[in-house]
Amino acid sequence: MMNFGFKLEDLGKILIISFNKDIPNSKRFSSELVNDNVILDIENGKKMIGTKGDSIVYEVYHLGKTLDKFNSVYKKTNLLCDLTLLNFGVFSTSDDGELFMTYGHLHETAVGEAYTVLKNECFFVLTDKNSYKTYIVHLREGDSILVHPRFIHRMVSFKKDCLVVNFVPEKAGHNYGIVKNKGFPFHLFYKNAKLEIVKNERYKTGEFELIKKVFSKIDPEKIFEKEPEKLKDILENPEKYKNLYFIGDQIYSMKPEQIFGVNAGKVWQTLKSKGPMSVEKISKLTKLKSNDIFGALGWLGRENKIQVIDNGKETLYKLNE
Repeated sequence: MMNFGFKLEDLGKILIISFNKDIPNSKRFSSELVNDNVILDIENGKKMIGTKGDSIVYEVYHLGKTLDKFNSVYKKTNLLCDLTLLNFGVFSTSDDGELFMTYGHLHETAVGEAYTVLKNECFFVLTDKNSYKTYIVHLREGDSILVHPRFIHRMVSFKKDCLVVNFVPEKAGHNYGIVKNKGFPFHLFYKNAKLEIVKNERYKTGEFELIKKVFSKIDPEKIFEKEPEKLKDILENPEKYKNLYFIGDQIYSMKPEQIFGVNAGKVWQTLKSKGPMSVEKISKLTKLKSNDIFGALGWLGRENKIQVIDNGKETLYKLNE
């Protein structure tokens, strides 16, 4: 990890961050997210605030124009660097409920944004602004993702506080209005210490895909330190470097064995939501070729997650209970 100039205390589920000098920062409180209707469970959100008070959901520390090493890069490239401390919590008076998340936004200009999880884990929710197809991406400590400007995006906490760094061109802009009074097509809840994905009925169209792992070709921190002009080029020209970005349906930067795992996730999700079906039907729903599906079924079989049903007419595949 590069030196961001902070001291981090890890108290289990809680992270405490401190700096040697005053750093401009902005706080987002639970009342703002509830009042702007960017969460799904408004009723329990209001009950939580009434019972527990108005808590900080996340705090953003703006390093780009403050600390010398970041300010010097900013003057050359107009790249901003922020740290986000996203607290773990739920909008509820119980242990279960809608998970704490950032507000969410779309860039006002067609530039990308790079994120790296510095501590613990979180989920990124990325919704295509045209189709409303939503990708829910699990990022763990050390994982990076380049977000393409076609995605409305937000972070969601999970199990512990999470610390994330991002790099973005200053001209990106933040369109929060696209989320206000609507939220996202899918929202993340915490139930019995597990993730639950709930559809937002404000959206009439859209589907989701859960991505359990991403593999990036670049290390944004390293490039920012050693080749900031290169990172500026990558972020300001997302179409030129499209192969480096997460763009959903494209499986990028993966080894063959990793692709099997991603395909297995697609097949598993389809069978979970639609029930037993044939390879032909799986192919129609997932857009995977039959060879890829058989590879995915083999992967699931090795993990004892699937069973084969022969009804005399066709062979069906079903998830184990």
